[in-house]
Amino acid sequence: MCEACESDEPFEPRQPVPPAIIARARAIEAALAGEPAPDAAWAIYLGEAGGAITFAQYQRIRSSTEAAYASAPRARMAPARRPAGIRCEAVG
Repeated sequence: MCEACESDEPFEPRQPVPPAIIARARAIEAALAGEPAPDAAWAIYLGEAGGAITFAQYQRIRSSTEAAYASAPRARMAPARRPAGIRCEAVG
């Protein structure tokens, strides 16, 4: 069994991988040398199906997914807000 099954920690669901990241990850994985991971392995990795995948499939999918996240455009940060014009006279 893997650590997740043997853990005493409560299960915490994770956020689903956005479709754009999945598409990018699958394209990255398809360009890798070697045998591609089958669709069933992707479904298991993404939590869409139960089952097991080989460690080689896991490594291919995980590295591709991480590369897809790393190459995704970053969300812009909101501009810093100006401080409020209210000042407390009671303090110091």
